[in-house]
Amino acid sequence: MRRLTFAKKQRLVKNSQFRAVLDHRKRVSDGLLVMFVAPNDCSWPRLGVSVGKACGSAVVRNRFKRLIRETFRLSQEQWPAGWDVVVMVNSRWRGRQGQAAGKVDLDRVRQSLLGLRARVEKQGWFTLTSPQEMGDG
Repeated sequence: MRRLTFAKKQRLVKNSQFRAVLDHRKRVSDGLLVMFVAPNDCSWPRLGVSVGKACGSAVVRNRFKRLIRETFRLSQEQWPAGWDVVVMVNSRWRGRQGQAAGKVDLDRVRQSLLGLRARVEKQGWFTLTSPQEMGDG
């Protein structure tokens, strides 16, 4: 069995890296997460996670980040090489944080993130290789 890790090279850490993905404006969302995608120059997928203060206390925000990273780590072989992914918590979910914060678990995040990946794949974005091919919106 192959050991799955989440190395630093697989992470988006700089503001400029996040900006580059957000500026491509390729976005899908569901009730829990929002995902932005953009091609990169690497031969592996990279993940960036952003969870705002509106989502709750530091404990809640860190839990979200851990769950999102773990989902990506466990499913990294399903993500196409050469793509950057930024994941954020959906603003519609933030309004329900009090009742739902404790109910979000790994299965719920996994279902949401992999569902968003499938939608991006269905739209054909992962088959495009250059920003010119991606077009606007």
